[in-house]
Amino acid sequence: MTRIELPGGLPRPRRTALLHAATTLWVPVLAPVGLGMLANGSTQAATHFWLSSPIEPGVLVAVLVRADGGWFVFAALLPTLALLLGLYLAAREVPARLLYTIELAVVLLVAFQAIGFLYALQA
Repeated sequence: MTRIELPGGLPRPRRTALLHAATTLWVPVLAPVGLGMLANGSTQAATHFWLSSPIEPGVLVAVLVRADGGWFVFAALLPTLALLLGLYLAAREVPARLLYTIELAVVLLVAFQAIGFLYALQA
C-alpha cells in the first residue's frame, strides 16, 4: 500500500502528532505551579489539584454541568479525551501555521482554567 504525502510534510508521523497533542493539553496544567500558586494554598487543595490534573483540561465542562463525585470525573474525562483526539488529528493533518494557532488557543484556555480551578479549590 502506498502512502500519499501531502505538501508540507503532511500527514505528520503518529508519534509526533501524539506528542504535540499531549504536551499542548497537559503542560498548561502546570501553570499554577510555575506561578507559585500551589505554595500559597492549603495542602488539601494542592492534593486535589494534583489528583485531578489528568482530567484538568475538561474540568470546566464538569463544573458547568454541576457534576459531583464520580460523575465529575466522568464529565471532565470525556472533553479531555475529545480535546486530545482533536489535537491529535489536527497535528496530523493541519498545516503548521494553523496548528500553532489552535495549540496556542488550547494552551491559554487550559492554563487559565487550571488557575481558576486551583482558586476554586482554595476557596
